[in-house]
Amino acid sequence: MLRRSTGPTSPLGQANYFARWSELHSKIDPASTRFLAPWLRSMYSLGRPLVARGVSPHTVTSVGVALAVSAIAASAAGSRWPLLAGFIILLSAVADGVDGAVAVIGQSESRWGYVLDTVADRCSELCFLGCAYVLGAPPAFVVAIAALTLLQESARARAAAAGLDEIGILTVWERPSRVIVALVVTIGCGLAPGATVLVTLMSSVVGVGLALIGFVQLMVVLRRRLR
Repeated sequence: MLRRSTGPTSPLGQANYFARWSELHSKIDPASTRFLAPWLRSMYSLGRPLVARGVSPHTVTSVGVALAVSAIAASAAGSRWPLLAGFIILLSAVADGVDGAVAVIGQSESRWGYVLDTVADRCSELCFLGCAYVLGAPPAFVVAIAALTLLQESARARAAAAGLDEIGILTVWERPSRVIVALVVTIGCGLAPGATVLVTLMSSVVGVGLALIGFVQLMVVLRRRLR
């Protein structure tokens, strides 16, 4: 989420928040999908009180990463504790949406905030993989998912630097998919502690498959648009 620092300003209303969000996301219409508008309304409802209390979007970003790190500890405890890890991962994902909402509502977007948010996302996703690893996911699969994810995001960033105007290219392996896989691993292991080997193996196979398909999807689109 691009953040700009322009000094104290009045918080945006919901309609203006939607308009600004669309402007920052390749003119995507919030009403274009069934779940996007409700999600944005939820983020606005959570972010507006934080803006009113002067909470910085950077603070929310930091909380999201801290939650992701703590999910590893909860996963490592075994037994039913991975259920708590799943809940923490969900909170971390919500924080990732709220920090952008706080920035937009408070009109405090900045280029540094954009970079910080991106780095925080990658840190959180590596922590999600850390949860899978401590629960018993095959190390080779964990490394493969991490590598493919970082390659996909690096290619996206380089494409933007190369002048690609529309960077909102969606694949099957975007942040929501990564969060869902992490939730399946942690919640599955928490619900069935005796089947962690099967749960982590099957989730890892799905994760590698989606990450590979997503990377290929992105590269095909970039090859076509950057000729």
